[in-house]
Amino acid sequence: MATNMTALNPDRATLNFLNSFPEAARKRGETLQDEGAVTQIFGNHLFIQGRVDDRGKVHRTTLRLQGNRWFGSCSEEDEETAGAVMFATMLERLHRGEDLPESPNEFDDTPIVDLIEEKLDRELDDKEADFIFRVEKRYRRYVIEGEIHDHDMVRLNPRWDIASYEPLELWPVPPGDILEFWNYLAYAFDKKNLRYPDFMEAVTDLEAGRAQGAVVVGVLDAAIHADGLVRIRRVARVRARDEEFVLRGAGGGEQAGADLHAQLGPQRRAARGRGVRVI
Repeated sequence: MATNMTALNPDRATLNFLNSFPEAARKRGETLQDEGAVTQIFGNHLFIQGRVDDRGKVHRTTLRLQGNRWFGSCSEEDEETAGAVMFATMLERLHRGEDLPESPNEFDDTPIVDLIEEKLDRELDDKEADFIFRVEKRYRRYVIEGEIHDHDMVRLNPRWDIASYEPLELWPVPPGDILEFWNYLAYAFDKKNLRYPDFMEAVTDLEAGRAQGAVVVGVLDAAIHADGLVRIRRVARVRARDEEFVLRGAGGGEQAGADLHAQLGPQRRAARGRGVRVI
């Protein structure tokens, strides 16, 4: 384990929590933490939330101190995997020590407000600071729940249509920090011709959003499912509806399907390159 941070010495409650897991889970948890699989963690001495990337699968953990005992929960149903992931989260908490961030709304340990103000070379006004607060709130909820909805997007732009109460699928790979999160949102707004505040251009990279999130409304959009599968038949329908030029001049029947399948080839390969399973 690296030692470049002010690590904490485990107290009795922490030791009891770590020792409560079977040996196999402890060993796997140590490996996960040592390999840097805990990609996000924040909280305080009573409450910890983490995200662990394990072999391409993202697990979310919550640790709470109640009285003199830590309790953990995990988004993973498999008991051994959940134990390893929670063990890794607690180890990361000890490793971070006093450097544990209290919220997820930082980039390289710098609050996003400070980052924007540095790039703008000025302080944000009240209206701008309120927008950042709303973005941070959406990101905090996403980190906790793993979801974002139309009603979240409306809070950032009232012209966003509420089409469903189901979670939106705005990314093929979950954002790793608040800047990636914002760039996905900015790209989604841009594709709908909706503006976001000009001052956010300081930290907005729409090209990165396109590269990271081509699934938003592109060839693979609306086809990344919770199980990580891309179903090309559904993509073909979405593509044909949203961007008619795909089928233009392709003919009909089976030939149209074959032509479309050939056109989807590069996107299928690109998806695989991002670690997305394509069938």
